[in-house]
Amino acid sequence: MLAASQLLRSLQLERHFPTMCCAIAYGSGVFPQQTDTASASDTTPLIDLLFVVEDAVSWHRDNLNKNRRHYSGLRLFGPEVIARVQQGYGAQLYYHTNVAVAGRRVKYGVVTRRDLVNDLLCWRHLYAAGRLQ
Repeated sequence: MLAASQLLRSLQLERHFPTMCCAIAYGSGVFPQQTDTASASDTTPLIDLLFVVEDAVSWHRDNLNKNRRHYSGLRLFGPEVIARVQQGYGAQLYYHTNVAVAGRRVKYGVVTRRDLVNDLLCWRHLYAAGRLQ
């Protein structure tokens, strides 16, 4: 299994996605897990990513232009509505699941830097903070 930094480089995120503050890789697709060999599947695990962005509306606008198929039917309402859903409900993250990137299956969440820092400092939701433990 590749180290997290090598894995992120191999995905060539800057080629596939709009500019972001940073990308964080986490989960069983990045860090080896102890599993029962009888129940372990032969498939490559999904890579979990968290994209930290400055402005949700701008980022979703750019991502809709690059990766329209990553979005559910919510894409029909535009980036402003997507950002409103992201920032107005739950843990202020918007996830795209089971997406192909550079030949790998990924799940990526989008969070603004402000909301991530708030979660890390104030433990408002503990969702993003929990991904980083």
